[in-house]
Parts: sequence; structure tokens; C-alpha cells
Amino acid sequence: MAHGCSTPPSMRRRGLRCVRQSQRGSAREHARRRNTSHDDLREQIADLERERQDSRDHRTRVQTLLGLAGAVAVVVILGAVSVRDTARETAARVVALEARVAAQELSATRRDTEDRATSAAIVRLQATVETLQSTIARRLDAIDQRLTTPR
Repeated sequence: MAHGCSTPPSMRRRGLRCVRQSQRGSAREHARRRNTSHDDLREQIADLERERQDSRDHRTRVQTLLGLAGAVAVVVILGAVSVRDTARETAARVVALEARVAAQELSATRRDTEDRATSAAIVRLQATVETLQSTIARRLDAIDQRLTTPR
């Protein structure tokens, strides 16, 4: 009974223990299991913390990407508005330029028409002047003949 147990040595050889040793062994086994379960829990907690950090990192990356996408969208929209405004201004300039060209063409056509009419009037005037000159010359000749002829 050196072990503090009332179990005879023959029983101990067969693997039978006394109640106290069994209880101590059970307590040790329980402590070992508890330590193992504590270690498992620590590992699970560490895994959860890693997953939580990974989730935060992922969320941060997603938010950053969404922010960048929003900024790009704003730039694209501003660019489109700028292009639209430039296109409108250019279209207005083209319309104004076309109107000026049409007015100049109309003016040139009018001038050509007026020039032709003026030229035709000048030709008629010249014909009238020539007719008048010939009429005047004949009458002057007639007057000269009357004056030179004796009466």
C-alpha cells in the first residue's frame, strides 16, 4: 500500500487500479483533454481572427475599388458632357458659317444679276446714245444743208 491504495498487487498487475489512482488518472486525462480543447479553441479563435481580418481587408479593397469606379464614372460623365457641349458649340458654328456662306452666295448671285442688268442697261444706253448721235448728226447735216443752200 505504498501507493495509497487498497488494491492488492495482483490486481494492479492486471491493469486494475485503485479508485484514487483511477480518479487521479481520470483527472489527468480530463486536464489533458481540457488543455487540448483549449488549444483547439485558441486555434479556432486565431482562425476566426484571421478570417475577420481577411474580411476587413477584402471589404477595404472592395470599398476602394468602388470609390475608384465611382471616380472613373464621374470623370467619364464629365468628359461626355464636355464632348457634348463642344459638339453643340461646333454644330452652332457650322450652322452660322453655312448661313454666312449662303448669304454671301445669295449676295454674289444678286450682285451678278444686278451686274448683268446694269451691263444690259449700259448696252441699251450706248445703243440709245449712238442712235441719238446719228440722229443729231443727220439733223445737223440737214441744218447745214439748209443753211448752205441759197434761197
